[in-house]
Amino acid sequence: MLGLRRSEYTMQVDREVDRAQVLLTELYGLGVGEASVALRDEAVATGVSVHAAALAVVANWATQAPVLRRSPRGL
Repeated sequence: MLGLRRSEYTMQVDREVDRAQVLLTELYGLGVGEASVALRDEAVATGVSVHAAALAVVANWATQAPVLRRSPRGL
């Protein structure tokens, strides 16, 4: 059971980091590799994990670029 929970957690972390990288590419016009490096650099500079840096990007993206907000599909 513990292995299953770790797997679910790992998949969630991966999705959140991927989402942050996509937002960085949209916000700053970076390539995927550049967004990955920028996220890692931010994590190192602030002394947090890449996941924590990604969560900060996702949490703050709307205030930095409100024009990128889109309605969810199907609404």
